[in-house]
Amino acid sequence: MTPYFEYTAEEVQTWIDLRGLATHADQRNVFALERDFQHMIGRMEQAAYDVLMNKKNWRSTDTARREVWFPPAGTIGADEVGYIVKASTPKMTSLIMDQWGDYPLDLKRWTTSDDWWPKTELQYGAPLGQVDVVHPPAGLAVWDAEDEDTNDPGSRDSALEHGPDSH
Repeated sequence: MTPYFEYTAEEVQTWIDLRGLATHADQRNVFALERDFQHMIGRMEQAAYDVLMNKKNWRSTDTARREVWFPPAGTIGADEVGYIVKASTPKMTSLIMDQWGDYPLDLKRWTTSDDWWPKTELQYGAPLGQVDVVHPPAGLAVWDAEDEDTNDPGSRDSALEHGPDSH
């Protein structure tokens, strides 16, 4: 994976360990729930796209990369410092979590009265961290959601349709 995002072996091992605990819960006394890994999903997806779009030699165990793709927004480091590429227009989403920080709330599914809400002080997850505005590394294309609807050879769908080595 790209050095720009500062993935560590320890971070990736945590993902692997949680995957086993989440997918084999029917056979274990200790297992993982969504709340145990929900906060990591965006970072895991970023890593997956990084490998998919930048791997140089498919059907090979080598780690050779090509440097062609860089997302317009994402995270750097296990502390998940956010970044946005200058002059890009990324789509951003956020989850509102329950008062324990365990599960996302879907406020479209129900309504509540004022007296329903817990009387305890809400505990918020990690404080909003730093978000840096960066320039993409030289030579890397910045993928934009608008690219999905085009036949641009630099787009994600084009790369998936034509294969990662078609550029």
